[in-house]
Order: sequence, then structure tokens, then C-alpha cells
Amino acid sequence: MFAYIPGTGYVGVGTVTETAQPVTEFMVDVDGERKGLLDAPLKAPSLTEYTQPDTWNTRSASTG
Repeated sequence: MFAYIPGTGYVGVGTVTETAQPVTEFMVDVDGERKGLLDAPLKAPSLTEYTQPDTWNTRSASTG
């Protein structure tokens, strides 16, 4: 997959690792502990209904 930010351009390339899941079932690792995405400390202001696990192969230095 490719991540694109309008006005910035392509900022990352990743590989999808699983099928899409409802956001209420999506799990993430936080400091070595598995948590539901909605229970994790998030920087994003909003979420969509589905998420898809991926692994970033490369990303832009400007995105952190």
C-alpha cells in the first residue's frame, strides 16, 4: 500500500499483513502489551470504521 498526504505527496510504502477488521476488534502493541486500538493512547483526532494491519517498508523522513 502507499500512503499519500495531499500537498505533501507519498510519505510511505507498506505491506498489508491481514484482512480489514472493525476498529472495535483491532489490536495494537503498546509498550509490549496488546490492547484494543480504542483503548490505546492515540494521536489521531478521529477513526474510521475499519482498519487494516500493515508493516511499513519505508516512510518519508518528514513524517517521523
